[in-house]
Amino acid sequence: MEISVKTRRVKAHREEDATEQAGWLFADSFLALMIIFLATISFVPDIHNVEDTAKTYTQSLTLTYDKYDPVLVQSDIVKYLNKAGYVLSSKVVFARIIGGAPLKQNETNGYLLALKFSLDLQRDHVIYFQDTRFDIQSSKLVADKSVVVQLTFAPRV
Repeated sequence: MEISVKTRRVKAHREEDATEQAGWLFADSFLALMIIFLATISFVPDIHNVEDTAKTYTQSLTLTYDKYDPVLVQSDIVKYLNKAGYVLSSKVVFARIIGGAPLKQNETNGYLLALKFSLDLQRDHVIYFQDTRFDIQSSKLVADKSVVVQLTFAPRV
């Protein structure tokens, strides 16, 4: 009995050349960066409607109210403007309204109280609050059902 052995030729493995893949990787990353760049420059803000912060007064007014009274708010602003020596035609460019949240409840009640206060100021057309930007916050450091109002003024142009 003869055993025949067949030999098979094994081809030599070619090493992969990664330079071709690196070129495509570079091209793909360049394309992705170009798309990101083009997407970001298409959303340019309108700077014509932005207040010039150099014209705002350096001092701000902080008031606390237990209930909403537009006449009281307006008279408090007039007193402040007279005392600070600012012109009465000034306007409120920024108002931070912080609603008092109950200690044992969620701070949502404070947000809702502050939001209602800001909406009431706009609804009643209090003259100082035309074109005002509002920041609504809530804090447990403010008494329950009270509102702290921080106002920043600027001369009316």
